[in-house]
Amino acid sequence: MELNDRLIISKPLYISEAADPQCGYCKGRKDSKNNYACESWHERYAAGGGAALRTATIGLQAELLPVQVYDELCNMGFRRSGDFVYKTDPLRNCCRMYTIRTSMAQLHASKELRSCVKRFLRHIGAGAGGHGVEALVAAEQASTRFCTRFEPARFTQEKYELFVRYQRAVHHDTGTIEPLQFNKFLCESPFPEDVVLGTAEEWAELNGWRSARPGQRFRRVGPVHECYYFDGKLIALGVSDFLPSGVSSVYFIWDPDYSKWSLGKLSALREMAIVERIGRSYYYLGYYIEDCPKMKYKAKYGGELLDVCNNQYLPLRVLEPFIEHGRFFVLDRAEPDADCSDDEAGDDPLSELPLDDRARLDPAAPLRDVVERIYGASGGAFAAANQAVEGLVDLGVEYTPQLDVGLFPSETPDLRDCLADVYQLPNVVPGLVPLWQILKILKSGEIRHINTKLMIYDTRLGRVRLVRDFHQEAKTTKRVICNVIRLIGLKNTANSLIVI
Repeated sequence: MELNDRLIISKPLYISEAADPQCGYCKGRKDSKNNYACESWHERYAAGGGAALRTATIGLQAELLPVQVYDELCNMGFRRSGDFVYKTDPLRNCCRMYTIRTSMAQLHASKELRSCVKRFLRHIGAGAGGHGVEALVAAEQASTRFCTRFEPARFTQEKYELFVRYQRAVHHDTGTIEPLQFNKFLCESPFPEDVVLGTAEEWAELNGWRSARPGQRFRRVGPVHECYYFDGKLIALGVSDFLPSGVSSVYFIWDPDYSKWSLGKLSALREMAIVERIGRSYYYLGYYIEDCPKMKYKAKYGGELLDVCNNQYLPLRVLEPFIEHGRFFVLDRAEPDADCSDDEAGDDPLSELPLDDRARLDPAAPLRDVVERIYGASGGAFAAANQAVEGLVDLGVEYTPQLDVGLFPSETPDLRDCLADVYQLPNVVPGLVPLWQILKILKSGEIRHINTKLMIYDTRLGRVRLVRDFHQEAKTTKRVICNVIRLIGLKNTANSLIVI
């Protein structure tokens, strides 16, 4: 395998900070009923005066990441910020953040969205020509004042100045905003350089998307900047990743002078139309947070949320009762006459579900939430993880059992923003490969798939080497490898170079 085809990644990181002020959504000031992933944890911590809310992010610093692999990771609940690829811990993070995707077929345009299109058409001088997405596309083609252009995700002074204006007006950022901040946030990515730059043919084809033939497949994959111009002035910038399965929205900024144009809402409609025209399946809107108004708006575009434990998307309308008040959910099949809104009292604890590609759920059939049985204060996940740890230690993998069944460390640091050990992952994290499954991979011999494939860059020795036999590695190295498997799976781990 060529080095350019590998994932070049850091050891997994677990970053936990005080939600106040680090969480950009709740600032650690949510209603106490919404603080915890499920009811039993609310009851436990409320009785003791509550635990300080924290953000909890799991991720990897990615130096190189093939677009096809990032597509897989997006559909496992990951996102990226620059070249940091991450997901949240839904048990311990202050907000439950669900991957949301949609398509034109799932969009039921509301009066608000139709009015948004109608106002935009008036602003660009298109006159009355309908108010749907197709009217929007036709008006853009006819307009002499408004246009957009796709180009590589590269820094320009014009884009940077737009970013500064947006941050000042919309996010009230009064500090110094350096060009490096814009570049790291909205220009840098972990994709190969030739993918980032693309080819002249790719960009010409993509900029002709409005005239695409039915069934035409576009070649472009990788990060893009779409520049919005009105009368020759840059008024907005859309940052997105074009993936094999769809288009993933990264960020959108606009000129405060054009705030009445509702360009944010308009951009989502446009990008959904682009997804359909270029022959992709889904539009990824990032994360959906049920109890956060600035993220709940995404429901206006229809779609489905990812159940990270079943590794399966389900329609948002089906999930609404399960995620009310910002709760976490894990669904299972239910009997037709069962109470589907919550766990049935008296059910035995369950271990974590295996993380695989098998579809377990039928959205049209009765479903029930088993989150309490697995991840609740008396759920089975913690005992099962401790049992797996014993087996892993016997195989020479350095893990530590969790003796206190709780979500947070028993001793709170004096400094609320103090980082925990960033290389220590909790033994139970929904959406990661569970430890019992890691133990099974080792015992069954599946772990041999990484032998003579996985590469390690040892920073102490300053050299790259192959992992020839997992079982001959040091205990700490085995744990790092197992943690990478927990995050990205066995196949992707085998194709990686891990910096340790």
